[in-house]
Formats: sequence, structure tokens, C-alpha cells
Amino acid sequence: MIETVLLIDKDRNALESLENFFYENGFKDVSKLETGESAWSILQEKQFDLVVSSWELYELSGLNLLKIIRRDSRFWETTFFLTKSNFSREDVIRAGQAGVSGLIVSPFNSENFLKKIKSSGEDNNKIKSLELSRKLEKGLALMESGDLEKSLEVLNELLKLGETAEVYYNIGYIKAAQEKFSEAVEAFKMATAIDRLHAKAYKALGSLYSKLGNNEMAKMYLEKAAEIYLSSEKDQEAEDVLNEVIKINPDTQNAYNSLGVLYRKKNENEKALSFYKKALKIQPDGAHVYYNIAKLYLHMKDFENAKIHIKKALEFNPGYDDLALILKKLENK
Repeated sequence: MIETVLLIDKDRNALESLENFFYENGFKDVSKLETGESAWSILQEKQFDLVVSSWELYELSGLNLLKIIRRDSRFWETTFFLTKSNFSREDVIRAGQAGVSGLIVSPFNSENFLKKIKSSGEDNNKIKSLELSRKLEKGLALMESGDLEKSLEVLNELLKLGETAEVYYNIGYIKAAQEKFSEAVEAFKMATAIDRLHAKAYKALGSLYSKLGNNEMAKMYLEKAAEIYLSSEKDQEAEDVLNEVIKINPDTQNAYNSLGVLYRKKNENEKALSFYKKALKIQPDGAHVYYNIAKLYLHMKDFENAKIHIKKALEFNPGYDDLALILKKLENK
């Protein structure tokens, strides 16, 4: 049931119109803000059942605010609508992948909007995601209580479910291509719910196998969790899991390489380079690591070191056509 509402729009007239709509339809706890930054600040202090944000905001867009919110487990089930005067197919896909609850074309039809709001807390995908969440929480609770074998059984059951995020993502793309945007959003919502829950389940299994002394299985499941977090741009969660992998096995090349990628994204170039070098110490012929180092040096405009590492990458994997073209350009300067 929706009781608390947060509205965000840089257009004050649109904001007042939205506020009036909610008050007229019996909602009493309604807050309004004009920027995404202020919205994120207030969300740290107060839980809202529903957030309605314009896509187009100053600095932090509505879409980026949604992405930030969905990275935080406190807001996984928060209903979040994006408003815009016109949604392109690409908009629908991007919003769906970020975990939007619904899209509202502005100016909005009051009757349709109210119907969407009332159904948002009851749709089948939300119920399914809550069931998955409860199963995960049960597995984690069993692990905390010391019943490791039973916990293992529950978590593996969760991961063996026939429905996968990939299937729902594909359905979302097809529905978007058919311009069935509401159905596309529903499919993407389920994909993001499964994705994040499976990441947590893989992480839990990794920790569980570590407690059982099975480091190989622990490493495998933790790396799978890190892979999902990285693909979902949940960098902090990925970093935490990768560090856990290194604690279990300090000679895990992929973990160091992935940490290098993470720090490169943060523009912490020296730290990224140190992790790449650790990866190479473990496997000196790691072509993909040389590839990443070459890209890092190109970003830093250190073209001599970039050339050295491009040549190394091509030595171990001649199939890097993009690096071969870059090397040719660098040598022709």
C-alpha cells in the first residue's frame, strides 16, 4: 500500500500539478523537490513508498537517480515512476534495465496514472521478486543460525529456478521492438529483480562454502557474484566480493584484473595499474590484462607505454583488431 510519495521535477508548474493530483486522490504524505541530488539526500532520512521523477532534471537525471536507488538494497522494492513528454524505444530499454516500475507520458492522463499507481504494488512480477527475496532471506537466516547444510539446500534451490534474468531481458527487448512498452518494462523489472537476488545468492553460497572449507567452490560462486555486480554497475558490491575472493585465494588473476577495471572506472589510474600488475605476476601471458593496461595508458596519454602493452597483448592474442589499428596509428605519428 502506497502512503508516502516523493515527487521530483525541475518544472515548478508540473510539480504543483502532480502534487495536486496526489492530494485530490487521497494521498496525504506528499513531498516535492526540484533536483535529483536533493531527492537522494532526503531518501537517506525517510523511506518513501512511491517516487515519481521527471527524466529530465538538472545535473543528476531521473534515470541516474533511479540507477543509484536500485544499487541500494533498501530501495529494491520502492515503486519508481519516470515521467517524460515522449519515450523512445531506447528510453524504455534503459529505464527497464535500471529497474523502473513504470513510465508516465506527461502531461499525464489522471485516470490511467491512478490505475498504474494502484496496481504497481500488486503486479505479478513484484510478487515473484518478493518470493525470491524471501527464499534468499531464509537461506541467509539458516546460515547465520549455523544450519549450513540446510542453508546450502535453500540457496541452491533458488539458483535452480527455471526463470532467468537473461530470458526476461530478451523478452523486454522484443516487447520494446514491438512498441509494447508497458510489457517491456514488466519484463525488465523481473530481470533486474532476479539479477540482484541471484548475485546475493551467489555471494551467500561463496561465503557458505568458505565456512565449510571448500575454497574452490567458494571462489567459483564469489566470482560469479562479482561478475553479476560488475555487469549491473554495482561497483562497491563487486569490489567487496572480489576482495573476499583474494582473501580465499591470493593467486586469483581474474579478481585482480577486475579490481583494475573497477579502479580505472573511478579514474584512480595508479591503483588500477597496481592491480593489473598483480594479475600479470600470477599469469604473465594474460593477454586480456595487457589489453586493459594498454587502454589505461591510452587514457593517461602515455603513448609509449601504451605501445609496449599493445604489442604484448597482440603477442599473446593476435585477435585484438582494435588494438592493432591503434598501434598502427601510434607508430605512424
